[in-house]
Amino acid sequence: MALRGISITEHDRLLERVNALPLNGEQAVALDRMLRDAFQKYDSLLGELAETIGTYEKVAAALRKKYPLKHLSIQELLEEVA
Repeated sequence: MALRGISITEHDRLLERVNALPLNGEQAVALDRMLRDAFQKYDSLLGELAETIGTYEKVAAALRKKYPLKHLSIQELLEEVA
């Protein structure tokens, strides 16, 4: 699974479009701030998700190495691990 955040360039393009909207100064500043905050939060969450997926992949690889899936059902595998 490939995760892709938006680039700074894409983010800047969004801000340019927002700046072109017919908003008064305060509205534009507030919207700009909200977009920047949302971008930072999105980028942070995407990084955390990628880290979690990486951890799961390492655990899955370790389990596959220790318990090769021969003929075991998932239930039998879970019983062996427990």
